[in-house]
Amino acid sequence: MDTHSILTPVCVLLNSKVLLDTHSILTPVCVSLKSKVVLDTHSILTPVCVLLNSNVVLDITPGIDSIGHIKWELALCLLLAWIIVGVCLARGIKSSGKAVYFTAFFPYLVLLILLVRGVTLDGSTNGMIYYLTPKWDQLLNPAVWKDAAVQIFFSLSPGWGGLITLASYNKFHNNCYFDAVVVSILDCVTSVFAGLVIFSIIGYMAEELHQSVDTVASDGPGLAFVVYPAAVAKLPISQLWAVLFFAMLITLGLGTQIATVTTVHTTLIDQFSNLIKPGRRSFLLLVAISCVGYLCGLSFCTQGGMYVVQLFDNYAATYSLLATGLTECVALAWVYGCDRFLSDIETMLGRRPHKLWTISWRFVAPIALFIILIFTLVHPDRTRYEDYMFPAWADGIGVCISLASILAIPGVAIYKVIKAMCFDNSGGLQKTMQKLSRPTADWGPRKKEHRMLVKGNHYMDAPAEVVTLSSHQPMMLNDYK
Repeated sequence: MDTHSILTPVCVLLNSKVLLDTHSILTPVCVSLKSKVVLDTHSILTPVCVLLNSNVVLDITPGIDSIGHIKWELALCLLLAWIIVGVCLARGIKSSGKAVYFTAFFPYLVLLILLVRGVTLDGSTNGMIYYLTPKWDQLLNPAVWKDAAVQIFFSLSPGWGGLITLASYNKFHNNCYFDAVVVSILDCVTSVFAGLVIFSIIGYMAEELHQSVDTVASDGPGLAFVVYPAAVAKLPISQLWAVLFFAMLITLGLGTQIATVTTVHTTLIDQFSNLIKPGRRSFLLLVAISCVGYLCGLSFCTQGGMYVVQLFDNYAATYSLLATGLTECVALAWVYGCDRFLSDIETMLGRRPHKLWTISWRFVAPIALFIILIFTLVHPDRTRYEDYMFPAWADGIGVCISLASILAIPGVAIYKVIKAMCFDNSGGLQKTMQKLSRPTADWGPRKKEHRMLVKGNHYMDAPAEVVTLSSHQPMMLNDYK
């Protein structure tokens, strides 16, 4: 179970749409400190903005066309983040699992402490009422549905690969059905809980400024790195609350990063299992992934790194996430088949889930994702940062970023079809596609005794000996030869 994912809503809420991707684990923490909040210049935000607008923190350039030089302070923070991730993953899933336990549960403790402190402040009730009061007219706004869908993809982590990767390390009879339901519920509860924490402080800030809550509330990096710290600075023992708050953000980012790197690492090992064996080669692959990620992340550490963050945030995980999720739903429900999938779950749990799930997999989820994706394409959001609107060529690069992951899906499919037809073209294109759409002979549970549990002996034709996936063996440093 991807234990870190139930906390991702906290990170998404606090950073709004700042993307903690594989190339910028701590970059948002370091470079998102430039956002301004439109408030009275004599407000309590003035000291924060004066410091952040100086050359001490970001030294931000006028626009994305002027990236500037790399800020060594940010580059060192990014390097430290990758070193921590590498150390946590060096010994495989056993060490990373222990790290994820801390990164998953520590933020809950911090949130609870901040909530208890927040509700004791003047004006906190107004902030929480504003947060919990629905605005029904916003249901007609397509952008709201797009943001909601992307929020779920961020928080629950479907389509990222982390859930499947980490779940593959579970025991065969692990109750995945229970895990899926509990994680989904905790995801929503955590989002609401984190919102109460944030808006209790925002309500206090609005009371201090004698302004309405909607004026103080800000989206984007300004909420987590200007508004909230400015409010915390007014509290007694402000240093303690500041340390707890940013420690929570860092642990959330590390948890996300660990899961993401594990996904990439495991995928490459499984794909090239004959070449990459457990031990030294597996560790060297982890080092290579970390180095490539760090080098790519240096673009976020420049003076104009905030613009790069905003560009990736707007394009890297919006359209592509919706398209990937839609493709997975169609592939599962209509290509692999709901009945076969239910049989697989029955093999692990000993009981068959209700057929009501097939309605969701076949119709509800694909149709909802398709409608949201269409609305998103019809009403695209231009990338902007504060009052700076990105030029058209920058948005063009953003579209290419989105297409890079989306086009990989049909690209691999076409490659597979061409490769199969070159090997055997006796059945033509249609027969080849049908054959590729069916599970292979070795598909199914790894162990023979688990294959025999399947009703109808679906997997009995598979080879008796199935090689264990290399990525599922502990990558112990002391096993080096």
